Amino acid sequence: MIVKSNGMTVQVCVPNNLNFEQLAQTFPFADLPTKERSAQFLYVFCGTLTALQAKRKFDKKDKGYTNMCAKWMRDIHAQSDLFIAYLIEAGVIECDGIFIEGQKCLGYKFGYSYRMIPYKEVEITDYRLKKAIRIQRQNQIAHRMENIKECMHIVKWYLNHRLTIDGAAARRWVQEYFEQSWEEIAPDTFITQKQSEELQILSDKCNAMRYFIKQIENKDYDEWEFSVDDKGKRLHGMFTFNKKELRMFTTYAGRRLVGIDLKNSQPYFSTLLLEPEFWQSKKVRTNKLQLLDIAPEMYKVFRADGTIRRIITMLESSQSLTQHNVSTGAYKSLAQSGEIYEFLLREMPKRLSPKFIKHHGCRIANRRVIKREMLRIMYSCNSDARKAYYETVRAFQSIFPRVARLFEYVKDGHYEWLPRILQRVESRLILQEICKTLAQEYPQMPLYTIHDSIVTTEGNEFIVKAVVERILTERVGCPPVLNFEYWKPENAYPIETNNNYICQNEEEFEEIEMR
Repeated sequence: MIVKSNGMTVQVCVPNNLNFEQLAQTFPFADLPTKERSAQFLYVFCGTLTALQAKRKFDKKDKGYTNMCAKWMRDIHAQSDLFIAYLIEAGVIECDGIFIEGQKCLGYKFGYSYRMIPYKEVEITDYRLKKAIRIQRQNQIAHRMENIKECMHIVKWYLNHRLTIDGAAARRWVQEYFEQSWEEIAPDTFITQKQSEELQILSDKCNAMRYFIKQIENKDYDEWEFSVDDKGKRLHGMFTFNKKELRMFTTYAGRRLVGIDLKNSQPYFSTLLLEPEFWQSKKVRTNKLQLLDIAPEMYKVFRADGTIRRIITMLESSQSLTQHNVSTGAYKSLAQSGEIYEFLLREMPKRLSPKFIKHHGCRIANRRVIKREMLRIMYSCNSDARKAYYETVRAFQSIFPRVARLFEYVKDGHYEWLPRILQRVESRLILQEICKTLAQEYPQMPLYTIHDSIVTTEGNEFIVKAVVERILTERVGCPPVLNFEYWKPENAYPIETNNNYICQNEEEFEEIEMR
């Protein structure tokens, strides 16, 4: 469970208008156990929901629901189901009713009256509840420590609690973002159902940002906040869950931070897959990273079903044509030089139908959205290429046929494995090779990561750059293109909202295609 817990103090964040002492007058606690402690436990549940909302990815498809593990709440109170039923009956929360054993927990969100409301802090004073929360926290931390032990050379820089934030300036930015986004979503006084759902997501996002600000201000984070996912082996933490603009207000012990970013990282890493030795066994002598290094379980499956043989045959058959082969040579050159997105911005529209451009022109309008489109092309299921919504996939196939064929081979029967391989490449190189080298050679240098970006204090960026270039050149086969992003408040402006990049006709177009 995620709560603010400093020493003997336990506090939770809940909607500002939530008051269980007053609500009990309309909905008495008559059927709840330990009536004198009922309000306290209800606040704990709602505070847990608030904190989990702050860490989730906001997606219209989930309709605002956040999955919660029932065991968490039973660890605090054995009869937690009775409290949840009370919250639903009183309209404090809503449940999606969808539970899939081993895959999905029940999802919850606040009821209509408690949405789009700023948060307040409520202190938990009941001794037994506080003790149960602290025990649960300790158990969760012990579990997370096992999960993140290979990344402690990075996590330790969070845990020394020397990160600081200009909270007042950050909150002003959030309020400006909220007001600007609201105006774009609902410029008129009449609000449709669709606009109401979008405004709810906006409100949840802004409350999550405020939660992040308070975490840093109060030094309210520990090992529980971090995890390494099983699929891509990526490290997730405070910085990865929040908008990059808020990071601009963050410093380390008063020193400015700077991110060393790898330009078009996923296409860059994908060039490894275009080398036959990536797919071969360890008997092949090479300094480059191989599939067997990062995903032996995938290597076994690909070898058994003949995927590796098909890929190597295709790649080796094109070796003599590399210099003249736009599909392979040009792709590698563009990806390694950091110019793949600019190239697609020029070439993609030439190969798309007028109908697609009319409905989806926003998806190829600038570098930011073409980057997202490239991920859609790489990560979509092979069968999706036939759908009109995925016309960009067919355009990519016409520009880089051999590269597209390789992606198809990897995704054939295992379509989620292409992104998993690329994420494994990224995490292996960034977390385990580059950052561990930096930690060993420069133990006093603060280090943070945001997936393919390494963050340190200003003045150390060229040290990081040199190590990144050295290791990636050896392990990928060519030097990367790196950018410096200096974290300072002025770089959070002008405010850009996601609504500027939403294609208004996408849902309508999908519905037409389904019919």
